[in-house]
Amino acid sequence: MSKTALALASLATVISAVFGASAIARDAPTPATDPAGQEEAPACLRSQRIVGWSRLDDHAVVLRTQSKKFKVTFVGPCRQSNWAYSVNVRNFGVCVRPGDTAVFTPAFGMDPTCVIDTVTLLPKDWTPPPKPDAPR
Repeated sequence: MSKTALALASLATVISAVFGASAIARDAPTPATDPAGQEEAPACLRSQRIVGWSRLDDHAVVLRTQSKKFKVTFVGPCRQSNWAYSVNVRNFGVCVRPGDTAVFTPAFGMDPTCVIDTVTLLPKDWTPPPKPDAPR
């Protein structure tokens, strides 16, 4: 076989592989949809998109982005969240995930880091539970 014929055969193989792969991708199943017919996207909390937060208790906070709310729980109690005025999430990768850390400021002499245990997307209509009355 000549070099030209071999090159054309290789090119034909590549072209059929590319177009064959696109046909397979075109016929692949689509992502699941919710009952309203909207496509479900995987929940991803990106630390650089956090615009606010609120404390639920010693074991959980809610981190907010412009359009979503995420409940973040900690491996152990995270009491510094009670006095902090800001939180910074240190994560490795695109999305915040278990094992990443939340750093609360100021820490008032306490260790400012809390290890994240779970990250859960909350429903759009979620509201925080009422706070118990202060002791009298």
